[in-house]
Amino acid sequence: MSKRRPRRRDSQLRNQRRRLFLEPLEDRRVLAVDAFDDFAAPEALVSTSEDSAIINVGAAYEATITGDNPLIYWRLGDAVKTAGSTAANLGTLGAAGNGTYQFVVNDVTDSAVFGNTAANFGTTNATGTTGDGVRVNLTSAFPSSAFTFEGWYRGNIVGEQTVVSFADPGQSNEMLMIAQGGTLRGFIDGQSIDTSIPQGELLDGEWHHLAVTWTNAGGAYRVYLDGELRFSGSLKSGNNLSVSGSLMLGQEQDSPGGGFANTQKFTGDIDEFALYGSALDAATIREHFLAGRNLFANDTATGGDTINLASFDATSANGAA
Repeated sequence: MSKRRPRRRDSQLRNQRRRLFLEPLEDRRVLAVDAFDDFAAPEALVSTSEDSAIINVGAAYEATITGDNPLIYWRLGDAVKTAGSTAANLGTLGAAGNGTYQFVVNDVTDSAVFGNTAANFGTTNATGTTGDGVRVNLTSAFPSSAFTFEGWYRGNIVGEQTVVSFADPGQSNEMLMIAQGGTLRGFIDGQSIDTSIPQGELLDGEWHHLAVTWTNAGGAYRVYLDGELRFSGSLKSGNNLSVSGSLMLGQEQDSPGGGFANTQKFTGDIDEFALYGSALDAATIREHFLAGRNLFANDTATGGDTINLASFDATSANGAA
């Protein structure tokens, strides 16, 4: 059994994270973020008047995620996103969790979090026969009794849209989240559940944070959108998922690593995808959302390069409810 990475205990980082992400914006007197217009500069910084701390915001978000020990964490900011190139894994699986870019994945500079780029899917592949996405073959590594996946998504309502899928030789829908029939629908071991969350709330052209948790204890299945619990139900209670198979962003798989349908591909942008071997609690998911939401400023510039975060409405930043 592999050893879990110890949780980060640096008190200064924890205190800075809490001030930066969790306290009300007006209490923190955040001065500004330099967005550099194209959001490609990795040195984008946040400054607070409270203690003059200067924090690299991209690194701060990364620390938030890695501090909760994901198995897979693809920032999707890799410099090369051509077919066969590597989506670097920062999670505890290490190189065994590296993804591979499939077909053509485009670079996106206005990512969900400063200091990094995101990945664009579904816009260059017209046939769906060689689906663009990011994929990894996992051997005895997928969490079988409980998981969480999360990521930032930006797209529009264009038919069915696959968020993420996991397929093994015996079950192509071992784990799947897809926008289908107007709502978000989840699958566990071939059985589906309709969350009744309108797909337009995720796919409206703005960045949104989506997190899904499942545990075989009671089959508890929960969906969080922008840090808020939006659905709670039960699916496949007592079931164990396969530990080996193909995990893929942006494509529904009818067989591991194949059987793609052009009508089910994700068309849009994905950023900061993570997979955990446990069902994260609501407070942790909320923290992750706030870590990203309080750092992006893609739609809030009011003049030149500077984004004044002190004027943000805490309930309406960048379209997130």
